[in-house]
Amino acid sequence: MLTTITLKRQGGQGARFSSQLLAAQARLNLAVAEGAAETARQLVPVQTGALRGNIAAIPLPASGSALLVAGTDEITYAAYVEFGTRNNAAQPYFIPAVLSTGRKVAGIARGLRLFR
Repeated sequence: MLTTITLKRQGGQGARFSSQLLAAQARLNLAVAEGAAETARQLVPVQTGALRGNIAAIPLPASGSALLVAGTDEITYAAYVEFGTRNNAAQPYFIPAVLSTGRKVAGIARGLRLFR
């Protein structure tokens, strides 16, 4: 199901409303990414805790987007844990976290009270 919202500009309020809408979208994107990061940290299997400690949501202010990342330049095995290898079974944590959080987006948006 696709929902479309059309906003019509009235008077001089359009630019202010547009910036508020973009700011609200950026806050929602970051909140969703942070929620997915928290869920991934709960789901990831732990041996040393290094991978769990390097799952994060990173805001991208220029675009209003947010990245969900797992691992670093030194912790390069996040995908091997998620998808497995020839010798180790997959232990999914990242995709299940994203899917779980996706089902909660409406509640996250309500909790943010995007327009005050």
